Amino acid sequence: NEKYIEWDIESRPIEISKNHMIKDMNIKYERETVYNDKIKVYAQVEKTEQGIVTIHKIISTVNEKELTRVEIRWE
Repeated sequence: NEKYIEWDIESRPIEISKNHMIKDMNIKYERETVYNDKIKVYAQVEKTEQGIVTIHKIISTVNEKELTRVEIRWE
């Protein structure tokens, strides 16, 4: 599970981490991955009236199923 968070950090724009504080974080683990599995990490940044939200999806390339979703609200 710690690897998923590492992938999240690596895919996040550095400006967000430098200039904002985490207000709230939601992590949803759906499935496991094992050594040598291939994955894709998608990162999305949304600006809302309440602040910035980053959404990260970690997806298996084998079956295109979502493994983990990390949603962070920043202030």
